[in-house]
Amino acid sequence: MPQRLVLLYNREAGQGRGGDPAWLADTGVYLRARGWRVEITAAGSPEAATDAARRASQSRAHLVIAAGGDEALRAVADGLAGTGTPLGILPRGTVNVLARTLGIPLADPLAACDVCLSGETRRLDLGRVRRGGEPRHFLLMCSVGFDAQSVANVNPDLKGVVGAPAYLLSGLATLATYQPTDVTLTLDGVRRASSAFMVVVANTPSYGGDFRIAPLAAPDDGVLDLCVFEAPPGLPPVQRAAFLRQIGAVALNRHLQDPDISCFRARHIEIAASPPAAFQIDGDAFGETPVTIDVAPAALSVRVPR
Repeated sequence: MPQRLVLLYNREAGQGRGGDPAWLADTGVYLRARGWRVEITAAGSPEAATDAARRASQSRAHLVIAAGGDEALRAVADGLAGTGTPLGILPRGTVNVLARTLGIPLADPLAACDVCLSGETRRLDLGRVRRGGEPRHFLLMCSVGFDAQSVANVNPDLKGVVGAPAYLLSGLATLATYQPTDVTLTLDGVRRASSAFMVVVANTPSYGGDFRIAPLAAPDDGVLDLCVFEAPPGLPPVQRAAFLRQIGAVALNRHLQDPDISCFRARHIEIAASPPAAFQIDGDAFGETPVTIDVAPAALSVRVPR
């Protein structure tokens, strides 16, 4: 009897490319020709994707393939965390940071299908966030402060038209009025307070595509990497200029030597801010601080190139 896979796709991913019927039909034909029994399911929301992935694992699917961007992958990972059911990735999003990090083919869906079917299975860590209710997982990173506020301010209609530049435009508009926040970090029981523009907690090196905010991070090392973009004393215009300099240092991969950027590693993290600051997970707005974050080691099985 053929092995069974469930293909979950996001209709809205990559400026509407995720639900292209011709692309889906071609992919289904290719997978079936490789001898698999294929079930194709549309997920109209992150919650629906999580539930569908969980049901696929509970019904003993041999493989779950997620077609979408990083937000869709995070939702599917939420449903597969700790189950052992492997995740295959078909990049159909705007930026596809995780696929880039793992070396999944971006421009050739059938080559990505080959990785899903016959690639190596690698166990990856997941970040785990608690802020009331059920914990949520992240694959790439989460953050507090400026970039989280920028994510919250993104115009969804504009993102649907222009894609990734919508985040840049939102960031520029947010920076015009944004002021640093007093944050308190508790890292494996050790407290540290500072005034910061943002705090990034990373499971992988890359952020938003080509930026490597946490170049020493690895998704299978059992720890999370933090980068704290601290605000120097001074008036708001001076502080914003300092923050732009920090972002420039990231672009040049020189920020680990910047005295106003502090880097740490931890397994258990608590973040509080006064006043409460915006929080995001893998590019998805997720309320405000306080939050508790820890690492779930080897929680997700993912197919990667051999």
